[in-house]
Amino acid sequence: RFEHDFDLDFHQRVRAGFLSIARDEPERVRVIDASRDAETVFLEALDAVDAALPGARPRNGDASPGP
Repeated sequence: RFEHDFDLDFHQRVRAGFLSIARDEPERVRVIDASRDAETVFLEALDAVDAALPGARPRNGDASPGP
């Protein structure tokens, strides 16, 4: 199993790097707390996409993108 060789230090360094980017570029990167229930995380992710790409997602069953 991959967990046997899991390098926690490596993954903590990668996470720290991404959090640093998020701090330096909050207009470009959004941190979402994935420790919550899946639906909450999903909805927050959708909100982040909507904020970054307004009109990119169909609304109210409309199959066409926004303006």
